[in-house]
Amino acid sequence: MHQDGARTMARYNAWMNRKLISKAQDMGLERIEQDQKAFFGSIATTFQHIMIGDLVWLRRYAEAPFFQRLTSVLLNFPEPKSLHERIFSSWHAYTEARTRLDDILINFADSLTAEELATELEFRTMKGDVYRTPLWQLLTHLFNHQTHHRGQITTLMMQQGFDPGVTDLVAMLREAPLPSRSEAL
Repeated sequence: MHQDGARTMARYNAWMNRKLISKAQDMGLERIEQDQKAFFGSIATTFQHIMIGDLVWLRRYAEAPFFQRLTSVLLNFPEPKSLHERIFSSWHAYTEARTRLDDILINFADSLTAEELATELEFRTMKGDVYRTPLWQLLTHLFNHQTHHRGQITTLMMQQGFDPGVTDLVAMLREAPLPSRSEAL
């Protein structure tokens, strides 16, 4: 992943989260909390799972000496212990935290250098296994994970008769072009 790729995907992530959260709010709390027998149950719990993944990965990045700048901004977020837990008790608390976390991801992506993206990070999985992987691959995974589960959310919305609208990356780029690197920093 190139620097511009990281910046683009961070913005796409925020754009899609805003769109789907808005659509979910239109659906109403009862519908988004309804267990639809999906892998994570409901629309609301699938949204929370996406954030759990983001928090787990960002904390792993923060363990690297040059990414410790993430540590302080993550202090106000829960520290998930499981991929299936509910980390926010209300939809409102979740949506506020999601907006803040999307801003953190954008700022983090904007600050990355080519050298940092190429750096191998050592991390431990929730099972305790240790791996070393270049950051660009880990970021690609983080954004792919989000996209995968947002796809599940859009399917659950469609099953309830709610069209989530266009979800294509190119639609976001047409609607909100990427700022130049100097504008972003």
